[in-house]
This record gives sequence, structure tokens and C-alpha cells, in this order.
Amino acid sequence: YNASGNNPPSAVAAGSPLSGAVPLTVTFDATGSSDPDAGNTLTYFWDFGDGTPEQSTTALTIQHTYMSAGTFTARLRVRDNVFAFSPPATVQVQPGNLAPVPTIQTPSAVDVFSVGQAWSLQGSATDAEDGALPASALSWTVLLHHDAHTHPFLGPVSGNGIPFVAPTPEDVAAAETSYLEIRLTATDSSGTSATVTRNFQPNRVTLTLETVPTGLQLLLNGGAVTTPFPFTSWEGWVLGLDALPQASGGTWVFAQWSDGALPAAPRTYRTPAAGSTLTATFQLSETNGPADVYTLPPCRVVDTRGPAGLTGGPALAAGQTRTFPITGFCGVPASAKAVSVNITVVAPVSAGHYRIWPADDLGTGTAVLTFAAGALRSNHLVMPLGAAGDLEVLCAIPSGTAHLVIDVMGYSE
Repeated sequence: YNASGNNPPSAVAAGSPLSGAVPLTVTFDATGSSDPDAGNTLTYFWDFGDGTPEQSTTALTIQHTYMSAGTFTARLRVRDNVFAFSPPATVQVQPGNLAPVPTIQTPSAVDVFSVGQAWSLQGSATDAEDGALPASALSWTVLLHHDAHTHPFLGPVSGNGIPFVAPTPEDVAAAETSYLEIRLTATDSSGTSATVTRNFQPNRVTLTLETVPTGLQLLLNGGAVTTPFPFTSWEGWVLGLDALPQASGGTWVFAQWSDGALPAAPRTYRTPAAGSTLTATFQLSETNGPADVYTLPPCRVVDTRGPAGLTGGPALAAGQTRTFPITGFCGVPASAKAVSVNITVVAPVSAGHYRIWPADDLGTGTAVLTFAAGALRSNHLVMPLGAAGDLEVLCAIPSGTAHLVIDVMGYSE
């Protein structure tokens, strides 16, 4: 019976536990049932499906004990105070059927991961009725936790031996609290399932970025940080670092990294397995800039194909940095602040590039000449000189050697 203008309610039914040894006491729950008409009150009618009489209650929960094994369908109808009934909602109960017992084997409870590390999800499940369950009865889900929320990372996917590669954190802040949650669900032949979870933590590493002098700024993954800057990283996470020139009682320019990396400020750093401090050393720039410009007849000031010497051989080796004096040669006076030069690579064993910069601004040059293996290639540039009238050159190749020729064509002071 529906009164005019009255809408029937809707039913939502749940129960727990839905399987287990007999006798099985189940708590049925009507939470979520509702009525579209404001002010109506609800009564809940439960038919437990085992031949016992239907029971009604105004409470959201009710308990019922099943005394025999089998599969039963409990039915909930909801009635409002004007006697309109909802369509039924059902819950399947399996007394006498025990839920399977899943076990996560890999990763283990004591394992930690590093970024980029390959892992395999290994597990098993047993069931009182079915025995050992096949791999097809296993389902895996992996979530990436970040603070109070999660991101789907893997699955759900069925089977065993599921491969995955450990992720990076979302950002530097997330590295402190993020982790993986692994969920394994096993389902038996009757459709009864059980889920176990395991938190899989990264190997967290405390790193500190420092500068000499302390208090200068570095770029960490594109964001500026003031040193000393301790932070949490994950083993294997490749960080982007840079050390830009900056003013602090003068102009400070990057000189070198404490780990011996090639003298280039923009670089990457793979987080090690244990905590460490990485220091960027700066020095005050002494370059004051040119005023007047003078031309010179082209003159070869450096040629590493010649006899060994300050401006001669040997060829530059892979990763080698070498300082070449410029003032005092080819008519370049000691007062020169910058030179107009042509830089040439000869017979490089492998592909790469040369970097060149004023010798008092170690490492601040950019790649001014790139080349392929065996190439003969030149480039013209105007380059400030270091305080001692010299230039520094880095041979950025992975292996072998490359010859360098520098011809000067003018200077400024």
C-alpha cells in the first residue's frame, strides 16, 4: 500500500561475517537504507533465508545465528510509516564454509625497496574446503600512500609472480611518509573471499645539501633550498641539482661538487643506500668585465698536438679539466679581460663536448662545442678570462682522448 504522494523507501543490506564455522552468528546491517520523503520513519524486515520467521526491527542492525551449513540468501525489506515497502535487498550467507587464508610471501614483512628495483608479488592461499587454491584464485592490488590519500599503483590483477618496478615518491615532501600497500585477495570455489595487506616501505635515506660558504642556495628538483638543507630521499631516486651564481657579499660562482662529479653545476645525483652530505663549493668571481676591444692577427695559442707544455700536448683525456694560459701569448696583454677565440676539436675518440670557462669561475661554462667521434669541428666565441688571464676546458667524453686547438683573434680590456 502506498499513500498518495508517498514514495517507497530503498533498502541496502550488508552482513558480517558472511561465512564461517557453524553455528555462525551474523550481524546484519541496514545502514544506507533511506526514504525520499522527509520525516518518514523506517522499519526493517529481515528474512534470513533458513526457514526461520521474518523479523522486524527499527534498529539498523540485527543478529541471527545459523545452526546448519549451507548457502542462504537473507532478504531485507524496508517499510516506511505509511506502509510503503522497498524492493528487497539480499545478502548471501555461507555458514559452514570457512573463508580462505591468503598469505603474502614476497615482499616479506622486513623487505624495503629502492627506486627502480624489480620485485615480484608472490603469495599463496589455503581453504578448508578446497585445499590449496590455484594462482587464478589470487588477486593483487598495490596502492601508493601519500599522507591521507592513496594513488592506484598496480591492479587489481590476478595470478601469482606479478612483476612490478618500485616507484619514485611524488616529490621531496612525499618521500617522508609515502609507502606501498600490497593487498592480496583469495577467493574460493564458493565465492567466499578474504584479504590480507602488507605495507611495503622504501629505504628512506637522510641527505643533506651543503654549500661552501654555507647559507647559499641550491636547486633541488627545480626548487630553491637554502643550505644546510637536510631532507628525506629514497634509495635509488635520481635527484636533479643545480648551483646557480648568486650574490651574497659578492658574486658567488659554482666551483665543484664534493663527490668528485665533473665540474658542471647542473647534474643528477642518485640517492645512495645510506645517509650522506653533498656539498657544492662556490668561489667569488673576479671577472670585472671588458671595456675596450682590440683585434689581433689570427694566432694559435693552444694546440695539444704539439709538444707537451702549458699550451701544448698531450691530448685531453675523458673527463679531464685543464687550464690554459692566454695572456702573454699571441699578443694578448696581461690587462686583457676577455678574448675572441676559435676553438677546434681534432680526432676525438668518442662523441661528447668541450666546456670552456674563465679559470676563476670553475665549472660555470656551458657546452660550447659538441662533436661526434672522429670529427673535426670548430666554434667561435668571446670568453672572459680568469683573474690570471687563463681559460679552463673540460673534455666531456666517456672514454679516450681529444685534441684541442684554440686560435685567438682579439681581446678586450
